[in-house]
Amino acid sequence: MSEAVSTFTTGNVSLTLADEIKKYKTDALIKFLQREEDLELDDDNLKVIREEKVNGRDFLKLTEEKLE
Repeated sequence: MSEAVSTFTTGNVSLTLADEIKKYKTDALIKFLQREEDLELDDDNLKVIREEKVNGRDFLKLTEEKLE
């Protein structure tokens, strides 16, 4: 089964959603995650992300176990 990939076009450059998320600093990442209901992240999860200063690049490497 293939996974759908979201892309963004900025000027002449197309980025995947993952490429875009990699650029996020902690606050931007948290705002993005708060809008994504499918991830089912609660306030405790977001608190850990904030306290650990997780940026977008780090978030994409996280596993559920590491987040807990």
